[in-house]
Parts: sequence; C-alpha cells; structure tokens
Amino acid sequence: MCAASIERHYPIPNLNFRDFWDICSHYLHVNPQYVQIAYTINSDDIPIVSEETDVAVILRSLSGIRDNIRNYIAQFHTTSMNSTERAELIYFPQTHDHTKHGLYLRTNAASKLTLFKFEDLIFNNYDITDSIESSIEFGQLHPYPIGQG
Repeated sequence: MCAASIERHYPIPNLNFRDFWDICSHYLHVNPQYVQIAYTINSDDIPIVSEETDVAVILRSLSGIRDNIRNYIAQFHTTSMNSTERAELIYFPQTHDHTKHGLYLRTNAASKLTLFKFEDLIFNNYDITDSIESSIEFGQLHPYPIGQG
C-alpha cells in the first residue's frame, strides 16, 4: 500500500556529494523496496553525469569541480518495472529559479515510520538553517525615542 505523496524541504547548507550520497544511502536503507539509485548532477552550464549508478564514475567526474554545482538528483528504483512507487532526493546548494537552497524529498511511497527514520538522520546529523522569519508583533512602534514625547 502506497502512502500519499510527500514533498519535504530541509534547508541544509553546504552539502557536498559525499554527504548527499550518505543521505541517499540512508534513505535506501530505511526503504528496502528500492534497490538502486541513479544520480544526475548538473552544473550551471552542462550536466556532469546523467542517471549514473556507479558512484566511482561520479566521484571521478566531480574531481576538480567545486563551485558551479547546480544540483544533485537521486532517483530511487525498485526491481519491478510496473511499480508506481517513486522517490527522489534533490539538493540545491544555492537558490535557483525560485527554488530555495537545500534538500528536497519527493515520494509517493513513504510511510510515517520510514519518514521518521529518514528525518532522524537529517535532524540529528545536519545543520538546518532556520528560514522561518518571526512575524510576532508586540505592538506599534513608539513614534518618539524612549524618554521623549
């Protein structure tokens, strides 16, 4: 039974590919229905790798490339060609095209338990930048400096 579609955003700064690979491996571990991850990595100019499953090839392709990574994408695959289960992790190092920086999870196959196990790794091992601005108002600003008026 598939759960409802889920899209989550985790505003994690400064992930490199090895961190992203670790997060993807953990997601694979807590979701055993997936057996393979295909990675796509895009720079600002061109794709670096497309749907690559061999991490050694990816690491060789990334050697020397540091600053112009647009995104890392991991697509999780099951053994069944007819499966409707989908999962994808995407990391944006910087905000692009109205998409905020950070890690995105999109899936239609996560249970509450597997999502909890995955988020446990995220919240306990990575810094989450607080992008929520406080909007609490304590009253109106006084039009005069304190002690005057």
